[in-house]
Amino acid sequence: MPIFLRQHLLTILVCLLPTLGFTQTKQNKRYTIEIQDAPIQHVVRMLTMIDGQNVVMPDKMEGLVTASFNSISLQDALEAILETHGLGAVSKNKVIRIATKEALEELGEDLETTTFRLKYAKAKDVGGQVEALVSERGSVMIDDRINALTVRDTLPYLQDVQTLITNIDKLDKQVLIEAKIVEASVDYVRSLGVQWGFTDTAGEFQVAGLNAVGAADSGRTLNLNTSATGLGGANPTSGVALGLGPFGDTLFDTQLSLAEEKGDLSILSRPSIVTVNNQPATIHSGVKFFVKTSGDLTISASSSGSSTGTSNLQQIDAGITMIVTPQVTVDGKISLAIDVTESQPDFANTVDGIPSIIDNTAATTVFLNNGATTVIGGLFQLQKTKTKRGLPVLHRIPIFGALFGSTRRGTTKKELLVFITPSIVKEHVRQLSAFEEEDSEIMKELQK
Repeated sequence: MPIFLRQHLLTILVCLLPTLGFTQTKQNKRYTIEIQDAPIQHVVRMLTMIDGQNVVMPDKMEGLVTASFNSISLQDALEAILETHGLGAVSKNKVIRIATKEALEELGEDLETTTFRLKYAKAKDVGGQVEALVSERGSVMIDDRINALTVRDTLPYLQDVQTLITNIDKLDKQVLIEAKIVEASVDYVRSLGVQWGFTDTAGEFQVAGLNAVGAADSGRTLNLNTSATGLGGANPTSGVALGLGPFGDTLFDTQLSLAEEKGDLSILSRPSIVTVNNQPATIHSGVKFFVKTSGDLTISASSSGSSTGTSNLQQIDAGITMIVTPQVTVDGKISLAIDVTESQPDFANTVDGIPSIIDNTAATTVFLNNGATTVIGGLFQLQKTKTKRGLPVLHRIPIFGALFGSTRRGTTKKELLVFITPSIVKEHVRQLSAFEEEDSEIMKELQK
């Protein structure tokens, strides 16, 4: 309703009309206010009285107020008027005290303390953003124990902090990472070796083999032993033994051994994991084994003494480790930062009994539609070996050199494929089937 105030022949018109369309609670009621050439003391008294507040003002408050507000609360109107005249207000014990800003800042009475309890965001992550919003007089305290931020500053800065926390403290999206890891390997080894011995036990000049070289099936020692087993390959799967003699007291033993080995291996694993947006998910599929190395080991048996040994074990991890960090874009796509490492021990190269580790790594970033699949391939190894053993000089003779040596050929092929499918989790994580027929079809294609 219109309220008219007259003072010292100056006409002051203040119209306070409740704005329609708002709830009628005192806190939410909004007004249209017109003020013309009104003394600030009278305006402050009028606004606080209508709002049902107690007020204390200094003796010297000078100045006239001319303002026009449309749909505003009484508290916001009072703050705007005081701000224009370099004044501030502090509410304590249900009393509003008006003073200059300098006086309030000197005593720190214009500062308020608010604790913000976070639901989803981490206080230590949000703390840096909040510190950028507070004033030079403000302060931010982080409490990881209850996941809260305690901010001390003036009311406008606290409102900015509240707006920031409201916008970022929300339940983030979750992403289901499904992976199919296929490792296929083909090994082929072929060994061909010869053994022969010459034994003469008569006369003053006698010839025989050595025990270190080995013995033939006849039990006599050999002069040359380059069998398939001696090459480190598979045990002989075929062979022929030939005995010549006796020629008086002279005997000849000849043995030919052959071995061929071929193996196909396919490994398929289907790990899956759910992670929060922008948080890395780690998937590891492999084996941990221990290597016995030399070292000092002291065991205290009792207070009387201790025993010392030289046994020690070292753990070595091998297998496939995949780190995937998803990021959901505004348009519903998924950005994936992928880091894949495939490692395996190499017992052929050891240092102090510890094998070296062969690593294959791949790192990339891709954009995918929700539920689409990306493939990481090219982690391919091809190793060919050829080993010859024989009697020095003689095994190099063309054609006849085969009687004095042996040959081992080996081929190893390995390939690793990783299929990754990210899906945005909306309600429930769907259960994966145990093993699908399509997985076996993938392995068949890789074995071709």
